[in-house]
Amino acid sequence: MKKAIMIILLFLLISGVVYFGISIYANLVVFREVATGSTLEVPDAHEAGYIIKLVNTGRILYTDNYTKEGTVCTLHGYWELVEDEFVYREQTLTLDEKLFGAVLVSIR
Repeated sequence: MKKAIMIILLFLLISGVVYFGISIYANLVVFREVATGSTLEVPDAHEAGYIIKLVNTGRILYTDNYTKEGTVCTLHGYWELVEDEFVYREQTLTLDEKLFGAVLVSIR
């Protein structure tokens, strides 16, 4: 009886160590690769030197030519995310902060 209890406790101990080992491996390696290993290709920084973020929606746009006058930011050609890729739009896009909320422009 004593031997059976020792075998069960040893089995539980080994099972616990294996479970924690697999959990640590999954969190440190597998999930990190999934979270950071994006297949999304953003436009090259030479083609799109600025990143525009619409704060209210979290939408990200890229451009190389923009003007800002007061609360109006105008993009002269821009890249936007469509499904799983960035697509270039030759149109002019006017973003007024009174309508869209804060528009943050930063250099890449």
